[in-house]
Amino acid sequence: MTGSEVASGSAPVETGLTAIAERLADGDADALVVVGDRFDSDLRYLSRAGTFDGRAAIAVSEDDAVLCPPAVERFDSSVSPVESRFRRGRATNPIDRSVRPVDTDDGAPVGERAAAAVTELVGSGADVVVPRTLPHDAAVYLKQAGHSIASTTAVREARTTKSDAEIDRLRTVQTAATAAMGDVAAIVAESTVASDASGSLCWREEPLSAERLRREADAALARAGVDPAGNTMVEGSQADRNVLRAGDPIVVSIAPRGPVGYHGALTRTFVVDGDGGWERRAHVAGETAGEMAVDAADPGVRVAVVSEEISAEVGAYGFDPAPGESGSGAVAVVHGVGLDRREPPSVDGETELRAGTVLAVEAGVRDRENGSIRLRDLMVVRESGGERIGECPSALAPERY
Repeated sequence: MTGSEVASGSAPVETGLTAIAERLADGDADALVVVGDRFDSDLRYLSRAGTFDGRAAIAVSEDDAVLCPPAVERFDSSVSPVESRFRRGRATNPIDRSVRPVDTDDGAPVGERAAAAVTELVGSGADVVVPRTLPHDAAVYLKQAGHSIASTTAVREARTTKSDAEIDRLRTVQTAATAAMGDVAAIVAESTVASDASGSLCWREEPLSAERLRREADAALARAGVDPAGNTMVEGSQADRNVLRAGDPIVVSIAPRGPVGYHGALTRTFVVDGDGGWERRAHVAGETAGEMAVDAADPGVRVAVVSEEISAEVGAYGFDPAPGESGSGAVAVVHGVGLDRREPPSVDGETELRAGTVLAVEAGVRDRENGSIRLRDLMVVRESGGERIGECPSALAPERY
């Protein structure tokens, strides 16, 4: 894969199995089996399958991989799993081939075919590791075939670092999210304040409610070529979240899904005719805290430290860094993003950042009386430190961009 391929977005998304094979060897296991449907992100990660009906499975050994398509194979022809490759270094590992379908009856249940695939790969009586989400019938078929099973987090851990091609896909969807947010900002900027005492906003001679703005945001995402995926949220007045008023923060959060399944993460807050008081100070706090989070994201740093940096910086502006039961104070959200909108790593435990980890970082302030000011972006951890994925203006006053 060349640098120009990555830059142009033409590079294929391939799954490296180095981490999986090493976990099999280190854990004294013979094979990994994942069974699921098109909503199972672990299966989609390993197989790189497109849209399909039914359940599929994949079996991976230290040096081979076998696909078990659904009984009635209806994969998206544009992303054929049989043509998708599992790529690892040719010189160091023999996994570098097309994923091949298992040679069994296609009408048999996918769990039965997965068990047969393991037997084909490594023989009978294999030690098989599986995700905790393995369907019960698949576990039964594996045991009936004489294999033992144990739980593993190997796939989830492998997904916490992204390849250049994956980061390219994330950058593409984040760019689309930025374009859509620009359309949303333009709508808010063009809105007018109702002539009555309500202060509510109108756009094109009709009330601009949070629900209407959400629908416009989803339409903008579709025009940008990504799927809103039901993740768009618009929050208005504290008294009535569906009402958008002059002077109140309007929080717009989008997390679209791109054509090959990767998600974006973008949140912006707008205020029409603000007085420059509380909301301006909270916005500056959120902007600065977000920058601090990127600066703090070095390999080896605990994920929790990034969250702590956000809270501390917001606290430096006079807001409560640990809101607790009051519900008013710093907003600090840090989690992984990829084929799932929210995936590992998270702030729980002692998880450390690694080069290639992609995070959604949200910073801001929440207040019971004044509302919320929130800013969220994507970033990737590099060997040299954190780097934003995509650039989206963060002005509090809405403007077209």
